[in-house]
Amino acid sequence: MAAMKNKIFNANHPSPRAQKNWLLVGLMGLFLFAGGLSATHAKESPQPIVLNGIKPDPEMAFGHYTFATMWFPGVCQAWRDTGNVCDKERHNPRVNQQLTLHGLWPSRPKSLIDAGIDAPTWWHYGCYWFDHDKKIPESADLPPLALPGPLQQRLNQVMPLAQTHLDRHEYTKHIACFGPSPAEYFNTATDMLSALNASEFAHWLSAHRGQTVSRKAIQTAFIKGFKQPDARAMQLRCAAKPNSPVKDILTEIWFTIPTEKLAQFPKPESFGPGLRGNCADKIHILNP
Repeated sequence: MAAMKNKIFNANHPSPRAQKNWLLVGLMGLFLFAGGLSATHAKESPQPIVLNGIKPDPEMAFGHYTFATMWFPGVCQAWRDTGNVCDKERHNPRVNQQLTLHGLWPSRPKSLIDAGIDAPTWWHYGCYWFDHDKKIPESADLPPLALPGPLQQRLNQVMPLAQTHLDRHEYTKHIACFGPSPAEYFNTATDMLSALNASEFAHWLSAHRGQTVSRKAIQTAFIKGFKQPDARAMQLRCAAKPNSPVKDILTEIWFTIPTEKLAQFPKPESFGPGLRGNCADKIHILNP
């Protein structure tokens, strides 16, 4: 084989057969190179985020989603309605070293805007606004969602407060009236959380847990990580228990996503301006 190659490549006037061999080798190399590019591109380009099941009802059209995530160590320190979940999850790195799921919330639908119903009323009632009595039930009184086994397991790993039936509350209040099934909703929300936690911004948060940082530092990390002109798409939420000596504990981060941009999340073009949040200039990113 080596002698044949030397004969071909050293010839001043290659034969038609040699030229054909070169052509075949070149085409094979081009094919393999293109295939390698395609495989690399596929690996680096995740599937677009899709929320199936949204009803094509113009009266239920809405302008944006709020993707609500939790910093669970802060939730455990600042909230009072977590049951025994915090004790059970204290040593679980999956919920204490990255963002966890709260929910994915469509904004006020067109029918409410046309009726003059303000945004805070929608935030309070959500889909219960369309019920006759507008009663908001306790989460534990809602029926189980009966998710497929693998999805339920995945959800349990990233939504620790599903143990207090947060999953039932999120589905029933925030999305049921728009049409998606529980499986469609939580498939999308968990896909979004996975993409978010793989980001440079989420890695920055994890690296700074146990520290007190400035609000501006978190905003800068968001701007840099998602290539944003500003941090208006990110709402930082802080809280503390009454009489706590530590204030402004980071509990949640909410992201504003225009409805038509959901498929691009978390690319730079997927974010839109939202509300400011309530955190002060110094924010505590807690460890358990």
